[in-house]
Amino acid sequence: MRTLLGLPSRRAARLLTALAFALYAFHAGAQAAAYEVRGVVELAEGQRTLTTATELRRVVIAYRPDRGGELPASPESLEMATLDKNFFPEQLLVPLGGEVRFPNYDRILHNVFSVSGENRFDLGVYARDEGKRQRFEAPGLVRVYCNVHRSMFAYILVLDTPFNGRPDDRGAFSFDGLPAGPGTLMAWHPQSEIEEMRISLPHAATIKVRLPLSGQKVPPHLNKFGRPYGRSRDRY
Repeated sequence: MRTLLGLPSRRAARLLTALAFALYAFHAGAQAAAYEVRGVVELAEGQRTLTTATELRRVVIAYRPDRGGELPASPESLEMATLDKNFFPEQLLVPLGGEVRFPNYDRILHNVFSVSGENRFDLGVYARDEGKRQRFEAPGLVRVYCNVHRSMFAYILVLDTPFNGRPDDRGAFSFDGLPAGPGTLMAWHPQSEIEEMRISLPHAATIKVRLPLSGQKVPPHLNKFGRPYGRSRDRY
């Protein structure tokens, strides 16, 4: 006897079973990527909790699942400029492998550099121009300085996950469409160290992240040679 698609009944039954299993697996896979993590960030300065929207907007939150979460294509143009002896923007989020251009819009010399681990670089002294480019191949925080002007500083955060962003004005954040299983939640503010927390999804509770701030607006640092800046280094 023949049945579905003209196949023998036993083969048809096996085919239906296989189709049902495939549909179940597809549904389970879709469900596996539908979890959410949500939380709130608090900024602590000593015993005081800061609630100012300005400081909360400087926080970066990211979630890195142990499995899943492909990185998006790197934008064609990322830029950190020098202007009026400042870096703009002060913070830049860069996907792993991304390239950043450092134009100089001042009419003075700058020397942009970093000594941050595998992402260390030195662009040398250059005048007003479109700037050199630097590619970042290792995840983590890159502290950026100018070897001519001690007061100049900025941060590049190289991220190996597409799940990243900033909290709202009250410190709340959320990510959805996440894969099931373990992962790492990361939070950072320019005046704090990177805080990491291991969690596993699904995670029903709201996560509270408290970042202690150092209180130092200009991070202490040496020049690119590992020596203190001279008094004349901050002049035009």
